[in-house]
Amino acid sequence: MAGTWRWTVAIATLVAITGGARVADAGRTHYGWVRGTEVLPERSVEIETWVLERNGLGDGDAADPPDETVAWWWTVVGITDQLELAIPIAVRHQDDDAGGQTALLGYGAELRWRLVSSDPVEGGRIAPVVRLGVQRLVNQRDRVRSDGGIAVGADLGSRIHAAVDVGGIWIAGDGRSTFQIAPAAGLSVRIVDELRVGAEVYAEAALRGPGPDWLAAGPNLAWTYGRFWLSASLPIGIIDASTAPRLNWAVAF
Repeated sequence: MAGTWRWTVAIATLVAITGGARVADAGRTHYGWVRGTEVLPERSVEIETWVLERNGLGDGDAADPPDETVAWWWTVVGITDQLELAIPIAVRHQDDDAGGQTALLGYGAELRWRLVSSDPVEGGRIAPVVRLGVQRLVNQRDRVRSDGGIAVGADLGSRIHAAVDVGGIWIAGDGRSTFQIAPAAGLSVRIVDELRVGAEVYAEAALRGPGPDWLAAGPNLAWTYGRFWLSASLPIGIIDASTAPRLNWAVAF
């Protein structure tokens, strides 16, 4: 009997140390463009990859921007159970008449603070997350990009999740500045196990400086498998855009 108790205590301790019951707390999102409201447990690490496109923005305008693909790599560290630090690096490809250009876009840091407990019982069904970040723009050395926002997620029953995300991007320096807002909203429904489908809408609007302003909406899909998660969306342009596909995935350690 004493041996059985020792094994029980040893196994329970191992599970607590490795966080085996907390895999679901990884900083996943059920959406493509809508930011998630989950953060990492304390002392956890996650590697996130985002790949997004903006196609056909402002087509027909005299100064429409080129189509672009941007890849973000994030190293995310759980500082506490409600606060995480993310360190990004981004590479961007833009189309042009010569076949396109690919270059390092920037790097920086971002803090994400969940305002309620990550425990579903203590935190409740509604979870707000505030974020604030800054990036150095490699090809615009006299300018700095700052971004922030708030995302709110809500569990509407056992299968339905809704989210609203409002972000802002401010680029300043060299005697000029631009400010842009990026509102988004989405709905995700669990179909089976950790496979989800839904829809989302995303927009960008320039409040200061050049545009373009655009709006797109479309379906999304999300899948979680242990410490791995994936989400994707395919918004179709409604205003001044053709498509804005996005794919995100991550592995937690």
